[in-house]
Amino acid sequence: MMHRGSKLFDEALVLVVNANETSSSQLNTQLISAGLKPIFVSNGEKGLSVLRHAQESNTSLALVICDYSLGDMTSYEFVTKVRQNPPIAETKIILTTQDHPMGYLSTFQPLGVNQVIRWPGRTEDLTGAIAEYIPLRREIQPAGQTGEGPHNLHPRPFRILAADDNAINLAVLKGFLNLAGYTPDTVINGAEAVKAFKNIQYDLILMDISMPVMDGVVATLQIREIEKRIGKPPVPIIAITAHYNPSQKNRYLEAGMNEVLAKPISQAEIENCLSKWSPRFETGIENQRAVAG
Repeated sequence: MMHRGSKLFDEALVLVVNANETSSSQLNTQLISAGLKPIFVSNGEKGLSVLRHAQESNTSLALVICDYSLGDMTSYEFVTKVRQNPPIAETKIILTTQDHPMGYLSTFQPLGVNQVIRWPGRTEDLTGAIAEYIPLRREIQPAGQTGEGPHNLHPRPFRILAADDNAINLAVLKGFLNLAGYTPDTVINGAEAVKAFKNIQYDLILMDISMPVMDGVVATLQIREIEKRIGKPPVPIIAITAHYNPSQKNRYLEAGMNEVLAKPISQAEIENCLSKWSPRFETGIENQRAVAG
């Protein structure tokens, strides 16, 4: 969570390629508020020209925020031209889309797009994506780094994935998380949960057991196997199920889940779970209280 009115970055130069005036205006407000210096162009050819000029003049452009719809060329063509031009090929690119970003990852990540986010969307998603490539100001470095203090922030938002095939259960779970101060990503089966895990760094996964296509146990086994293969620390995975007895609980824990919550769940159980398995949850709550207070 972020303090209102705080400047997150130290005036890094960012190129925005966006043909939509409304979207550009919203981006301009958010980027300037975060402490960045945006340069806006309305089409892909102008974007390429600015990138080439910056390289030739030794001007440091921190990254490019490129909209999916450019007008004069497709965003696919724009990204391809950037990656095929050696002087600018290493430019970091964040793609924005009005749709859910998940559907665009398989197409754009192989091209070299670094992240895909929804925009217009959540400010924390935008600034969290940017913080992957632009350092935060020294006085608000993440906890555990130089300058740690009570008002330090994490460089990206607290990310939660909730998986459940029942729309009502998913809505209730999302509501509880909203009350705790977080907006989760949601999927409706285990296969989608595994796919989301591959593409986004989550701090916590809430996993239903009985789901079509792939159930929660198999999804957890796959996630744990991926973590071992790439040497990634295990993300806490919490089972949420109506099928709850000692033998079943042991099976879920053996699959790699960290805890089992029985349906129906409560707001208090969700917050206790967040506090227990994710230390960053406490930091988020403290920051919310500081903002409110």
